[in-house]
Amino acid sequence: MRLDHVCAMLAMGHSRSEIKRSCADRFNMSPRSVERYILQAQEAMLEAAGVDRALMVAQARATYLAVIQSECASHTDRIKAQARLDRLFGLEQPRRLEHSGPDGGPIRTDSRSDATPSPLLTDPDLRAKASALAVEAAKRIEAQSNANEVESTGK
Repeated sequence: MRLDHVCAMLAMGHSRSEIKRSCADRFNMSPRSVERYILQAQEAMLEAAGVDRALMVAQARATYLAVIQSECASHTDRIKAQARLDRLFGLEQPRRLEHSGPDGGPIRTDSRSDATPSPLLTDPDLRAKASALAVEAAKRIEAQSNANEVESTGK
């Protein structure tokens, strides 16, 4: 049932994020679980079509490399082909990172008006100490940056 749902969504051209949202709503699945179902669905679809995955990867790789090496391909086409290769071989970094609270729910924030404010906001002595530490840290960072610059220029 879940795998059929994922296969149907893939066949209709839905994105991974849309499939994850749909499965979370319909089956209360975690994103990682949906990712496993997506991989299973892709394998099942390739098998049903009688296509060898290794052959498909090899063909895609050859196509993208031909675009990258082509003298008539535009710079944009080469960049897109490289991005597709990166994605094909799993080199692409995740596009989005979401944080959630317990059990995947929203992160709770304290927005009550009776919440105790931070001592940094109310205690002038602490505020002054924090400011002095920030200035000192900035000076250290600047001095280190200058030392690295001198070292890299060889002076």
